[in-house]
Amino acid sequence: MAIADRRYSASEEQHLQTLADALGAKLQFDPQTTTLLARLRLLGRIEEGDLQSCDVPILLQRGEVCHQAIAGIVYKELRTVTKRVNYGGPTASIKIVKGLRWRMGSIAVQRVTQDVVTDVDHVDVYITSKKVFLKGVRKNTSIPLTKVAHFTVYNDGLQIEKGSGKAVYLVGAGDWEMAGACLDAAARKAHT
Repeated sequence: MAIADRRYSASEEQHLQTLADALGAKLQFDPQTTTLLARLRLLGRIEEGDLQSCDVPILLQRGEVCHQAIAGIVYKELRTVTKRVNYGGPTASIKIVKGLRWRMGSIAVQRVTQDVVTDVDHVDVYITSKKVFLKGVRKNTSIPLTKVAHFTVYNDGLQIEKGSGKAVYLVGAGDWEMAGACLDAAARKAHT
């Protein structure tokens, strides 16, 4: 099917129209399908490099354009957290006087850690032609598109892996499919 990849290109649309003409049929879509096809056309254009621009309340560099903005997102990172400290070994205690004891022995200490996805900040996300900008409550973070090694789109967020450093997890309500398409197209343009 033409929309199985969640994209509807002009060539796919032309192919469908050619099939309809060959069968002597007229293409008609209900409002829900029309809305879906409009979205998939837009995603197809973005994939082909036709990125839209939007006005944003942040200062951009000369020649930089913002393609997608998502507000009210939780910025998370994978952090190592110490859960407990185990220790053990033989010890002895000798009473010297009332209330005073001498301890001796060997204690082996072992730290038990666990990697946990931890909230870092609440941010507004801006995907521009040069970077992914996170305008946070605590601090602002900028990830140049040339440093984005890989990203994964989820239903409720986006994971961005950089060439070095910790991966960034952006979680919250937003149009992540559109954000991923914009990030992919902008990153391809930045890498060329």
